[in-house]
Amino acid sequence: MDEINPTILKTTIEAIPTLTKENFSSWRTCITALFKLGRVKDQMINGEPALDDTDNTILCAIIIAKLLTTTHNNVVNSTNKDNAIELWKAISKRFILTKPSNRARVYNQFTSIEFDVSNIKKFITEVRASLVKMEDVGIKIEDDIVTYDLLKRLPASLDNIKQAITHSKDAEDIKPSALLDHLEIHMNELKVTASLKKLEVTTMYTEKNKKCSPDKHNPLANHPAERCWLDSNVCSLSTFSSLRPSSFILNSGSTSHMITVNLLSLHQLLLEKFNIQFDINKFSVNKDCKTILEGHYHNNLPLIEFEGIRHQNHLSQAEQLHKSLGHVSYSRIRNKLGITIKPPASKPFEELHLDLIGPIGPMSHKNHKYILTIVNGNTRFCSAIPIKAKSDVYSVLTFLVDTEAKRLGYYPSVIHSDRGTEFVNAGLEEYCKKNLIRQRYSNAYTPQQNGLAERFNRTILESLRTILDDSGLRRTLWNEVLSTCMLTLNQIPTHKRKKSPYELFKGQVIPLEFFRPIGNPVVVYSHQKKAKLDPWGEMGRLIGFDAELKCYRILLNNGHILDTKNVDFLDFKPSKPPEVEHDELFIEERTENLVPSAVSPPESENINVKEEEVEDEEGLEEETREFVTAGEEESEGDEMDVAEALAPANHHPVGRILRDRTLQVKPVKYSHLTALASSDPKTFKKAVLGDKADSWMKAINAELDTIEDHKVWVDQWDTPAKYLNGTWVFKTKPATNSSPEKQKARFCIQGFLQTYGEDYFETFAPTGKFPSLLTLLVLAIDLKLKIRQFDVKSAFLFAPLEEEIFIRTPEGSKRKAPFLKVVKSLYGLKQAPKNWYETLTGWFQEIDYLLSTSDACLFIHHEKNSFIFFHVDDLIVVGRPDEFEELFLRRFPNSSAHDPDTLLGMNVSVHNESITLAQPALIQKGLEVLDMTDCKPVKTPLTPGIQLKPASDAEHECFLALKINYRSYTGMLNYLACRTRPDLASAVSILSRFNQRPGIQHWKEVLHVWKYLQGTKDMGLLLEPRSSDLEERIQFYTDATWAEDQETRLSQSGSIAFWKACPISWNSKKQKNITMSSTESKLNALSDGEQENQWLAFLIEELWHLKLPATIFNVDNRGLVEKLKKFGSNSKTKHLDIKIKALRDKFSKQEIDVRLIPSEQMLADSLTKAAPRQSVRKLQDKCLIVF
Repeated sequence: MDEINPTILKTTIEAIPTLTKENFSSWRTCITALFKLGRVKDQMINGEPALDDTDNTILCAIIIAKLLTTTHNNVVNSTNKDNAIELWKAISKRFILTKPSNRARVYNQFTSIEFDVSNIKKFITEVRASLVKMEDVGIKIEDDIVTYDLLKRLPASLDNIKQAITHSKDAEDIKPSALLDHLEIHMNELKVTASLKKLEVTTMYTEKNKKCSPDKHNPLANHPAERCWLDSNVCSLSTFSSLRPSSFILNSGSTSHMITVNLLSLHQLLLEKFNIQFDINKFSVNKDCKTILEGHYHNNLPLIEFEGIRHQNHLSQAEQLHKSLGHVSYSRIRNKLGITIKPPASKPFEELHLDLIGPIGPMSHKNHKYILTIVNGNTRFCSAIPIKAKSDVYSVLTFLVDTEAKRLGYYPSVIHSDRGTEFVNAGLEEYCKKNLIRQRYSNAYTPQQNGLAERFNRTILESLRTILDDSGLRRTLWNEVLSTCMLTLNQIPTHKRKKSPYELFKGQVIPLEFFRPIGNPVVVYSHQKKAKLDPWGEMGRLIGFDAELKCYRILLNNGHILDTKNVDFLDFKPSKPPEVEHDELFIEERTENLVPSAVSPPESENINVKEEEVEDEEGLEEETREFVTAGEEESEGDEMDVAEALAPANHHPVGRILRDRTLQVKPVKYSHLTALASSDPKTFKKAVLGDKADSWMKAINAELDTIEDHKVWVDQWDTPAKYLNGTWVFKTKPATNSSPEKQKARFCIQGFLQTYGEDYFETFAPTGKFPSLLTLLVLAIDLKLKIRQFDVKSAFLFAPLEEEIFIRTPEGSKRKAPFLKVVKSLYGLKQAPKNWYETLTGWFQEIDYLLSTSDACLFIHHEKNSFIFFHVDDLIVVGRPDEFEELFLRRFPNSSAHDPDTLLGMNVSVHNESITLAQPALIQKGLEVLDMTDCKPVKTPLTPGIQLKPASDAEHECFLALKINYRSYTGMLNYLACRTRPDLASAVSILSRFNQRPGIQHWKEVLHVWKYLQGTKDMGLLLEPRSSDLEERIQFYTDATWAEDQETRLSQSGSIAFWKACPISWNSKKQKNITMSSTESKLNALSDGEQENQWLAFLIEELWHLKLPATIFNVDNRGLVEKLKKFGSNSKTKHLDIKIKALRDKFSKQEIDVRLIPSEQMLADSLTKAAPRQSVRKLQDKCLIVF
């Protein structure tokens, strides 16, 4: 390198761009030129011989200086920072890496290239660069396929190039290079044409006679000049100066090759349905009986002048003034200048504004969940109708419109709504067309465009809540109170009118003396004949009015509702607001659903309400949530849960179909227990001022010190255009075998404020499959390999951040700057898990661990003697853990390495010949929350032989009265069944079917499962591999019921897989189709098991490095075995021939071995139903152990 001319070296270095993930190809070319210039190319590329110290130092400095910060963090480390050859290898490995994410990124860049007619050169450059990148990462696509893809992006104006390529006689010409050459030729031709257009004089033949004269050839003639028999070099010309740029000639197409001025195609105007009318001195361009353009003739050419045409302003008058007057507010424009922002409706019922409130919890006593609001744009008269479902909107709305149209004599001209499918559907569109009603929609996420209805919604809800609190009525009567709210609100004149909306719309006046406070005690007198000693009346409370009959709606003490005028009002003493925090009216955010629902007619009113419906009947349920318990805490990070816990309710994209969600409420029966489980502070202030302020402050300072050590942020003194807020999450980490109990504080970003495309893009980060972990643990015991557990402390802080994100300086920080720029992945950011996954897996590959083809979270050393399985920041290393530990602690300082104790919420016990996995802490916590620690145990998860059905209304109401979150407890059971308790699988599958609408019988069976766990809480999953000819094959047990579900007649499948006598995979699920026989139902189970077997076999072969013999499938149906052995059909099974073909093919090739066993030996029997004790005991003996 010393022999290079300093000037040449400086110029070469300056020409090398900074390396980013987008320009590696050009960067590699430039840096390779530098290597060649210094005569070290072979040494750098091949790694031999070694560089001398001077060249190595110079090249290290140059390479590091040409790296972007993010690239530097991912490439440079302590082992290669002083070695140029190792630096080059690390860079090449990162950018030429053929992992799926890198290949996907390169291919997506290629597919996103768009053709721009105005910038052909850019298209050519991007395509060539992308082709080089694709070749680097190993993406091989045939040249003709790539060429056809690129041809598809070309516009119709380049059809000549498309035809030249696609109709090429030589197939070798169908290559991207040939296409790019054609485009370069076309680009050069455009440049020549553009230079000719700069000429000052335009020449035009204007002689209309097409005949040639002596010594003259007329270009208008039908023959070319070389064939002109008069053969003359002189022709009649007419010339004139070039026209102004604003002048256009109306062109018929026959002169396009002769004129260099602006042309307006006559043919294109005709295609757009314009009508051109030519007169003697002028012509016009018309459309829809309106004159669009006018022109005159110049030198016999139709000419249009655009200079004098005024550009049309598409802004409204109010918008024009708003922008012209320095964006002054619309209210000032309206008040000072007297301009209305939108023309008001000229008469009642001319313009209607629609919206939908809900779903509302609790449902009304008539099962209403929504409120349809209709506001009259002229009179401000508002109607609010309670409805049961969104599908009722059509029938209720059309009934009301038809009724008022009949009264007024005309239909509305406009209805304005949002774009919910209750308003945007074929039925309502057809109705509006039929009655000449124009539909107007607000833009998505722009409620202010329908501000009239939105403001009335707020007024309605405020009035509804206030009346319910003041009156003391049950929340389930909100539909009755709603009609009162609307009647009273319509009695109040608006600020622009002296008359009330009710009088303007109905033409009637209701005396104010008619109204009374809702909830007022009354005595209702009855005209029915009664005994002499019976009371004359009944006690009740006022709940509404009938404006038409001028009477009152009364709720009697016996629960009945009636309309009457014969009442006496007693003294009204407002009741205190309810003190029970669950007795509230909840309004959920409405999610638009673009799938039209069925239409139902308007409901008929039932005025007889039972007493038990009026009493304590809120009908609230809880939202499904994860149950994380003491003892099942993740290790150090808890990153995924912390990040997800910060996100608010999902704002699902329009068009996604969601089930109805329920609301959260604390179960009254167990409130004293749940309060104990959530003693950690919720805010920074409560943490530093509470009883354990010292411990929490120590945890806060430790978290901030860790963040500062990782250099996660830098000061930002100026206020950024957008910044995110942060929050503190506090949690007490319970004691484990490797660490005592301690308080943890985590600072997290409120990632739900991020915007896709601005401060985050891809967010997906895979997680490992649990069967992969079980199989890896079996491998460790079988091959006597050492096992070591590793926990990464503050894992996300190691991952660099590519996007530019700013946050407000967190509470407790010693930094003085008001804002901070985040340069690494803090918890809560949407892209943080993805960045961490890429950082961790990238390091694995640097230390020679390769990604498994079976699982995205399983890595295998290239020498096949060490394995890594990880879930976020928890790592299990099998084989050579001591060598890995040294590298691990060097890469992730302050992290921990220890013998396995707790992993993914499970207690792990490793012995010489076996491993035990158990979750006693989760079971104990569930029993404590249910107050069942002293309950009597039972022998089976479900009552043997029980057939559960959907809950009736009475059963559902009985369960709702308990105020219990059904999903929370089935969720806890599901976590147990998927991890360490296969004996719970069928119970969880069956009980989870009723999560949406549970009944009291379903809840009793949930308690039955917990009683079963009370007696088996000391059991755990046993992994004790054995070696024999039979155990060296994967063994599946598959079984199924037939038409087990009494409502749907669907069957239940169950299967469990063993490898070396260890359970590694199991499931229990409802089948998707109704089967015609028990043979067919068990065929479905066998088919599902065979699909799972394909993946398991591939995983085991990859870990053990052996070719597995045929998997054994144990079934207990003779008809199924006979169907596999020989072809044949009858009326009961002929429809199975096609479905069974794949299984029969594998069976005949001896890829699977299906064996018939007695039903008494079928281990999967208890995975399909509410099995008896003997069946459950067989599965326990095979899979579980008392620890």
